[in-house]
Amino acid sequence: MLGIRCGILKGERKLPFLMKDACVSVFLPALHLSLLGFVVYLVFQPGMTGGFVFDDIPNLGRLAPIGDIRSFDQLLAFIFSSDSLHGRPLSMMTFAIDDQSWPMDAQTLKRTNILLHIVNVFLVFWCALLLIKRIDGDSIFASSYIYPLLIAMLWGVSPLQVSTVSYIIQRMTELSALFVLLGMVLYLKVRPKLSERFWFTIIVLSFFELTFLAFGIASKENALLLSLFCALIEYFFFSKPHFSLIYKEVIWRVWSYLFFFGPIICFLIYWAWHTSFFETGYERREFTLEERLLTQPRVIVSYIFSILIPKLSGTGLFFEGIEVSTGFFKPISTIASLILIGFLLTLSFLLRHRAPLVSFGIAFYFTGHLMESTFIPLEIYFEHRNYLPQFGIWLTLIGLVGLLVKFIRPKLFLTFIVFYICLFAFISFNSSTLWGSNIRLASSWYLGNMDSLRAAQFYASELYSMGSYDSAKSVLEASEKIHTDSLAIPISLAIINCGSSSYEFPEHKLVELAKVSKMETAAFEGIQIIERLLDKGLECPHLTYSSVEKIYEALLLNPYYASKGLVRSRIYQRLSEIEVKNRNLNLAVHYLDMACIENCTPSIRLKQAELLASAGLYEQAQGFIRQAEEMLGDKKLFSIKNPGLEDRISEIEGVLDRSSDD
Repeated sequence: MLGIRCGILKGERKLPFLMKDACVSVFLPALHLSLLGFVVYLVFQPGMTGGFVFDDIPNLGRLAPIGDIRSFDQLLAFIFSSDSLHGRPLSMMTFAIDDQSWPMDAQTLKRTNILLHIVNVFLVFWCALLLIKRIDGDSIFASSYIYPLLIAMLWGVSPLQVSTVSYIIQRMTELSALFVLLGMVLYLKVRPKLSERFWFTIIVLSFFELTFLAFGIASKENALLLSLFCALIEYFFFSKPHFSLIYKEVIWRVWSYLFFFGPIICFLIYWAWHTSFFETGYERREFTLEERLLTQPRVIVSYIFSILIPKLSGTGLFFEGIEVSTGFFKPISTIASLILIGFLLTLSFLLRHRAPLVSFGIAFYFTGHLMESTFIPLEIYFEHRNYLPQFGIWLTLIGLVGLLVKFIRPKLFLTFIVFYICLFAFISFNSSTLWGSNIRLASSWYLGNMDSLRAAQFYASELYSMGSYDSAKSVLEASEKIHTDSLAIPISLAIINCGSSSYEFPEHKLVELAKVSKMETAAFEGIQIIERLLDKGLECPHLTYSSVEKIYEALLLNPYYASKGLVRSRIYQRLSEIEVKNRNLNLAVHYLDMACIENCTPSIRLKQAELLASAGLYEQAQGFIRQAEEMLGDKKLFSIKNPGLEDRISEIEGVLDRSSDD
């Protein structure tokens, strides 16, 4: 990257104070990049003092039941603990490197996120530099590293990056982007050698691109788009290669098709095979597949405006109140967004020869949203989906500037862009400062979107943790009036109020809500908190294990849970735990049988064996131990995720064998 050749602007308007008539030393790019990295660190550094938010604890808190990482088995259990398609083990590995015990040090985790972002800024610069050098003609682009530097600046301090860099669990997005950028840089560096060194190019591209693809997917699945990004680079920046031997042309064509489209085809085949994911995935959403596809164009256009014209107050994580499109004209912005996107894509195609950087930037942005903003049943809106795709926005913007400097003095544009970057840095710094305090962050998000259920829960949780119980109750009570079908809110209120001697636990209300409410992770967490309070002997009128049991049984009657085997299995396991506390062995084992019907694991069978062995029913216990061993042999990943499970099975088996001998 530092071996940038000096350039002299001949016959062109010179960029003031940054370019000289003399040759520019390689020292200047290194100096400017170092300063950029320092500025990026200063912009995001205030967010390091904040804590965990939203999905951080559900993902990283998986370390709690595993224990401090002191063995290889515990390390494997943690890095494969994610519930995503394949576990995202590389991302989880980096978290384990930062800290090996729970609770993890949030400041250390956030510092690593910032450093990764700075590395990505450097890669964005390098990638932009290589793309610009592919442009033919006597453009001012070809002789200056300033344009790639501006792109890296805009991308690096963009306010929409704050919710990725400061949100600990979104390191997965950063790592995925890192390997995609490395793959793009490699392609741009090696692809020009194709005609001269055919086999070298094929071998290097095959090995390293597949390596970056694998590492990227092990960080987060949207790294699959690397192959499509390389296809765009080939289409916009390289002409069709000519070979003296026909077989080389055939090999290159086959290689191109396999690499450019093979990973995406495999991905689509995977989803076609797992159609049940769509059925259960959309059942828990408030929108259908068709509605999501109609809504996403509006969301993407909203992203573009937020990237170019960010809010001075910054943004947050909770956008569940976005209106869903139910037709092309409902709302009217749906068709307007589709027309705008169609226009931009058409423009990208028409300008591919005259302005390849502009065309590529447009195509890159929309390609970057193909996975998370199309058919997969994810939530409607998250800013971090723009982390890498917005590279295309800044390529387009700087590409347009490069075209206009031929007609208008470049000093005007450069001044405007520098002001733009300074404004971005200011907004991002303020937003990062908010992320540096959970209570300020929660307050800002709640006051900015008081209709948001998640914002209210987050704010109330932070108030409660500070001992502001009355304020937390006020926030939850206001939200309860808006979200009358929420089970999580009244459960949270019950937890807060249980300390009051005059409060009566609203068992009937919670049972009725549990029958009809939509799935809420916070509701399950709240019920388990109530269980722990009961274990500690908390006195709360009308609150008993029987009350909790009735809530769980009501959830099993809820139609939203009818096809969710994994969730229903966990409910039955919780019911079994309650019956163990009630010393009802038969019902405890029965509930575990029901859990196995929904989603069976070796742990369930082992638990049944332990219960039966404790009652002296050794023969029946041995039957469950054999089932656990058979299942463990079929589920290697389950064994990895549950270190010590095999030892526990062996231990119980030994006890049963000795009991049989006696």
